Amino acid sequence: MKEERANQTARQGDRKKPSDLSLGNRTTREEQVPTGTTEPAVASAAPRLFRPFRACCFIIAHLPTAEAVGYFRDSLRETFPVVLAGMQLQFHWHSSRLVRKRPMHSYVSCLIHCVWTTSERRPFLNAEMQPRLWSYLGGIARENRMKALAVGGVEDHVHILLSIPSTLSIAKAVQLLKGNSSRWIHETFPARQSFKWQEGYGAFSIGVSGIEATRRYILGQVEHHRRMSFQEELNTVLQKHGISFTGENPSP
Repeated sequence: MKEERANQTARQGDRKKPSDLSLGNRTTREEQVPTGTTEPAVASAAPRLFRPFRACCFIIAHLPTAEAVGYFRDSLRETFPVVLAGMQLQFHWHSSRLVRKRPMHSYVSCLIHCVWTTSERRPFLNAEMQPRLWSYLGGIARENRMKALAVGGVEDHVHILLSIPSTLSIAKAVQLLKGNSSRWIHETFPARQSFKWQEGYGAFSIGVSGIEATRRYILGQVEHHRRMSFQEELNTVLQKHGISFTGENPSP
């Protein structure tokens, strides 16, 4: 009887009290496994594995969204070897706010100095027509998402400084300007029914620093051509841009 009572007392001593299972004094399964056994201690990893998630739930319920998401993200990185490089949304932190990186947009600066002549260089554009034609060319450019920074010329040719969007080619831009202006001249000036533009054009790119000089050059065409013919002007512009003249010289 004494031996049975001693064994019963020993078994009761091995049992843990309820206080030992509290949050601050948990007993892991490794401590409960008798000495000399080889039972794996896998179950003990489960409570530790989910501790960050319980903490995250508490943080999310009591802190602002940005801080909560940041804590949750850091917990994931510490707990799991998750590869986050493949995520399409990337985030960066600034002033404790969650900011989404914006995609790169297209930024284009395409400044073109265009010039073209009347058919056979005939002096169709008299002093009465010029101001109205310059204004109409600016309106055509505006309606087609271009900007006419300067428009000028003399009786037989036109200069225009254009800012062209990325969606519009130079050839298409000139086609719109020449085609619409030719139709407008026929409708507005009945005596100019034989009017048409010469085929071909010149288009020369400039930098932002050259806008003012080009504007002065275009607006001062009347004074400029008192000293220089159109052919001399064209040859000078071609040489400046490294282009050789390959066509036949038009008659003066």
